[in-house]
Amino acid sequence: MNMRFYLALACLLTISVPGWAQIPFYAILLPETGMQAGAAEHIRTGLIAAYYADTQAVPQRPGLQFYDTDAAPIDAVYQQAIHDGAQAVIGPLQKDQVTQLLHQQTTFPIPTLLLNRAEGPAAINGAWELSLSPEDEIPALIQAAHQAGLHNIAILDDPDPASQLHARHLADAWLASGGTIALTQTLHAHGHILEDLHNVLYQPAPPPAHRKRHHHTKIQPPVRRALDGLFLATGSASGAQIHPSLLHMKTTLPIYALSTAVSLGKGHADFYDLQDVIYSEIPWLAQPPDDLYHLLTTVDPMQGSARLRLVALGIDAWQLLRQLSVSPPAWPWKGRTGDLKPEGSLLIRQTTLNRVNDGGLEILP
Repeated sequence: MNMRFYLALACLLTISVPGWAQIPFYAILLPETGMQAGAAEHIRTGLIAAYYADTQAVPQRPGLQFYDTDAAPIDAVYQQAIHDGAQAVIGPLQKDQVTQLLHQQTTFPIPTLLLNRAEGPAAINGAWELSLSPEDEIPALIQAAHQAGLHNIAILDDPDPASQLHARHLADAWLASGGTIALTQTLHAHGHILEDLHNVLYQPAPPPAHRKRHHHTKIQPPVRRALDGLFLATGSASGAQIHPSLLHMKTTLPIYALSTAVSLGKGHADFYDLQDVIYSEIPWLAQPPDDLYHLLTTVDPMQGSARLRLVALGIDAWQLLRQLSVSPPAWPWKGRTGDLKPEGSLLIRQTTLNRVNDGGLEILP
């Protein structure tokens, strides 16, 4: 039984058939178009796989009904799901829609598991915010870097706003921990990575002192910065270039990365390009594979870790909301995306630190 079969069954559940309104169901609020549609598809895949793997709950298992969050304003979509009789809600995914929904409602009438974090504080009752936020990975990275003796570091990010936001969070946390930052370097388009890294490794030489015109002025070479390591807040395309570029420049530095900078496929080249990079991976990808992992990677063997993290988010969304709809679980709740514990409405992930090592992942203590 493959994922196309699962998806076909899920689509049937969205059809309006007389009498189906009496069947208990969960509403799934995800975009079907736009920039987040691809991420939503992977989340949907994980959710449906977990749904049909949940054989213990078959007699009482609710149906699934999908709502397109781009079809109407998010508050209207949410209210429509409640009007239709949803027992619980998973979604929305987009940060702006989560923020809007939380700021419009202080109480949620049915259990609601949001798939992102709101901007700014919000008074919430009956909703939880579950996401793959890289902010959850920062404390473990900083602790590991300090234990390894790092003090003065450089942070690399991409030009996009999300990457630069992650870099600011990383910088704030590193400075608060007592570390220092030599510079934050934004990486430019492909082909300029060596120039960017040269700017990271070397600071410009001081200008020569004023001398008489007939005297020869000696040009000073750039001065190597006293860096202990690099922190990556980039995307995976940039992240994969750092280690090979440093080798090309005949230098090495410890590299600590947010998971956004790492996407490992089945090819050995991915691991070689990220050799010795330390980053925080979700347990589902760092630990021995389970049945759902085997099923999903057999159906689509080309999935990289960036996609599979979203699939894991979908699995956790179904399994956790099923638990929350009955009674609060014992915290921390062990999910595919990490050990989850609540801080108010936020579900904070505790993930596993790993080192990319010789074609595989080495779990760090």
